[in-house]
Amino acid sequence: MLKRVAYIFIVAFALNLIWEKLQMPLYAVDVSGWDCWLLCIRASVWDAVIITGVYYLIDTPSRTHRYALASILLFCIAIFIEQRALTEGKWAYSALMPTLFGIGISPLIQLPLLAIATYETVLRIKQL
Repeated sequence: MLKRVAYIFIVAFALNLIWEKLQMPLYAVDVSGWDCWLLCIRASVWDAVIITGVYYLIDTPSRTHRYALASILLFCIAIFIEQRALTEGKWAYSALMPTLFGIGISPLIQLPLLAIATYETVLRIKQL
């Protein structure tokens, strides 16, 4: 079980780090170089913790049910995170960020999409 937790965390971290770095132009932040990487690494660690936690929170043998429940839960978590951060002024979006009701679409789909990609990747790794 510990091995699976490690796989899920590592894969989730890697996928989220790539996503975070690629979506940086969608945010109105004035960071570059190493500071940008540190910001992305910190966000990716939290994303990986959330994705790993949700995987173990939803204990169902059906992959379809697990993915559906995880997607719904992670979408709600993403809404909460984004609304809170925007309200508290932790970050803002650039003009490039597409939004839905004032919340960036990229972060809304990030957690659900990358969670499923993580879970599927770990399943495939375990089958090797």
